[in-house]
Amino acid sequence: MVQPEEIDHLLNVLQNNNLNFSKNDGDSILNNLVYYIPRIRIFGQLQRAINGLFQINNSTLVEDPFKLQELVQSIFQWKLSISEPSISISSFYMAWDSVIMVPRQRWTITKVAILSGILLTESSYEDLQSKYFIDDNRKTKSLYKQWREKCFIPTFQQMLNDMAMHGSRTENIDVLISLYSTVAYSFHSGQIKTFPCNLITESSINIIIKYMAQTSKFPEFLNKRVNCIALSLQSSLPFTNLEIVKQNVLKLSHNCAQLAEKEENSVMPNKGYSDPFYSNILLTVVLIFKSILASFDKSFLNKTSVKNKDLSTEILKCLSNLNFITLDFGIIGFQSYEIVYDFICRNIVKLNNTKNPKHYYHYILQILLNNISTTLLYPNKINDSKMIFLLNFIEKTFTSISPPTLKLSLTDIIEPVIFNKTLNSQYPDIREVSHSVIINVLSIVTTDSSLQYWQLLHMIHYVNHSIDQYLAQLLSIDQLYIISQKLGASVKYLSIVKHDFQREWLHNLYRRLINLNDAPNKSKEFIQRRTTLLKCIIFQVPYINARYLIDWLENIQELSHTLLLDDCHYQDVIDTLWDVISKSRSDISIKWWYTRGIVDSRQTHL
Repeated sequence: MVQPEEIDHLLNVLQNNNLNFSKNDGDSILNNLVYYIPRIRIFGQLQRAINGLFQINNSTLVEDPFKLQELVQSIFQWKLSISEPSISISSFYMAWDSVIMVPRQRWTITKVAILSGILLTESSYEDLQSKYFIDDNRKTKSLYKQWREKCFIPTFQQMLNDMAMHGSRTENIDVLISLYSTVAYSFHSGQIKTFPCNLITESSINIIIKYMAQTSKFPEFLNKRVNCIALSLQSSLPFTNLEIVKQNVLKLSHNCAQLAEKEENSVMPNKGYSDPFYSNILLTVVLIFKSILASFDKSFLNKTSVKNKDLSTEILKCLSNLNFITLDFGIIGFQSYEIVYDFICRNIVKLNNTKNPKHYYHYILQILLNNISTTLLYPNKINDSKMIFLLNFIEKTFTSISPPTLKLSLTDIIEPVIFNKTLNSQYPDIREVSHSVIINVLSIVTTDSSLQYWQLLHMIHYVNHSIDQYLAQLLSIDQLYIISQKLGASVKYLSIVKHDFQREWLHNLYRRLINLNDAPNKSKEFIQRRTTLLKCIIFQVPYINARYLIDWLENIQELSHTLLLDDCHYQDVIDTLWDVISKSRSDISIKWWYTRGIVDSRQTHL
């Protein structure tokens, strides 16, 4: 049972500003309040306790308003849970109402923190009421609306406007906005548009930047509720001036770059980046961008303008600089990221492919490329992640770019950077994406003669390079198969431009197989290599010109015998040949298969 003298002692501590005690002692006092106040059995004493808490004056106890918010939230949740019968739920709420609704209340950040803590319990009250009917007074629920609309909203508006007008310290504004963010979900758009949304948006971004830089005075609050800041931005952004939005995206972009630079130059750049601090940053930034796109999609982002390009550029730069977190966190099921990334990619392509693009896409690639260090001597996860982002971006967008910009990017970036450098990277992830980019570029179907010439010039060189990487164990068998299959279709198309190109392509693959050197004491590996290169030729069958198809089928059959494959690899070759022929639906190939009388168990599956 709670003794009256215990409560009186706590109230004296709350009001005495001359008492100095440690942070731990202060936390103990606040914890005692959480325990005692829900258990008070005398109504008058409850009112004195609430009033004492509302008028708290000890500087140590009010130093962190977010602790007070959490304190009051806990007091209400305990009362709702234990349902102390001496003072009913409705009486408990009326005791708080008698203190909150005092006329001419002098509101402070401390009192706003306490009120916001109460408002945070509305859903708990509704949930318990619906399940257990803990309160028989129908008026209790209406108190939340009254406190929100008659106290919190006007107080918040007045305090924020006064702070802005009198040049209050940014810290105080940030604290007030942070408290607001925790309950912003309960306001409708009609209420929010009456708030100073420019200031809310600017302060919210500032809070997130401090969290990223780890300079916030209240890191514990942000660790728990940084998502609330981003969610409150969702409601303020539609009513924020576009120039303010742009300025703050620039600030956010700058700080994402600073974070990446800090991690890149740290003593452990290759550590994991999936812990809550980093994942909170990624989730928050992506949610901000998603909110911006949702707010300005129709009215702004689809228009071709300098401001639009700047905004799209900065968002893409942010995603690039945070890619070291994204790679560890993962994007499978991360729909917000996919929405933002897909929209920005489409928007950049659209902005480039206008009547007067001025090679905007090429400008974007140069920005991303210039953000990647070329002088690092050791593996660096952050730098590598930016290269992977650039390569993925090119892979996703390149085939949609207009020919003038595409040609410029081919000569300035694709060939010197990807073809000649990243394709030979010592890091498998970078090599793999580089291959995907090159395959996409070589697979573009275009009527532009200069692009066709570039493809003709690089096709055979690239497949030879891929074979060399396979032989050096830098490329897997399956990867080489994918390359040979995908490029086969491109070779057929390019043969329309250069009539003998398919012949050159096939003879090159043939020569690579015939000239394959045996490795001493590695006969099994040698047989596997022969089998692999022969299957690369087989994968060309669906694309071979009908005039030469029979000749090449004969060549393949002859090679399957002359290469001295063992039974297992020989059967693998025959199975692959049958699989390719049956799927090609070519009458010439199928007729050849049966007339040659090749024995294979899969014949009957046609």
